[in-house]
Amino acid sequence: MRRGNYLIAAALVACVVGGTTIALAASNDEPVPAATSTGPNIHELRPDAPPPPRAEGLDPAVLERFAVFRRKGTAEDRTAPEPFGAARGANAALARLALTRADGAKVYLTPAQGGICFSSSDGLEAGCVDNEQAVSGDNAKSIICAPGLPADSIEIYGVLPDGTQEPTVVYSDGKQRALPVAGNTYVFRSARRGPLPVTITFTLGGERRQVSAQVPSDAAKDNCVGA
Repeated sequence: MRRGNYLIAAALVACVVGGTTIALAASNDEPVPAATSTGPNIHELRPDAPPPPRAEGLDPAVLERFAVFRRKGTAEDRTAPEPFGAARGANAALARLALTRADGAKVYLTPAQGGICFSSSDGLEAGCVDNEQAVSGDNAKSIICAPGLPADSIEIYGVLPDGTQEPTVVYSDGKQRALPVAGNTYVFRSARRGPLPVTITFTLGGERRQVSAQVPSDAAKDNCVGA
């Protein structure tokens, strides 16, 4: 099993804290507050160390750039599963539903210590990004094989801050496709055979930026039978 910024998850769904959906606190009804302490960088938290306290809010610099966290909570937000980011202080009581995938699964964003974590109703989207990655838009993750993902497909997902314009997926053959974004979040699927997504481009702050789509060039070689 290869891991990095991409996932080949032969048993990903089974890892979702027992698939448990937690009951969220009433604070979810209000906009996510600004954190009074930014906490450590999410990637500096050691997985073998005791988990940090759950995040009480978001870094102000992130909060002002992510409208999804500035809205009041809804009943749908309260269905968020516990994210994988418990060891990073992720607080599902502050989770927000970002988007609903084409297959009906729901994708959530959850504040954590020093960053944001992903979770989804079927366990497919997971992992965390730090504050700097979130506000820069340079945080794409890819899934090559996983339960629930068609064996002939790959997926890239990530977050983009407010004000991002013309997000685009660029393929290895130079062709481009528009990248839909909802709730500051994108989930994009593409065929594993043929040209692969290489970069994501977008305009932010008047500057055209290009970031890696994190899809390995040999993705088509992975055997996803039974995924």
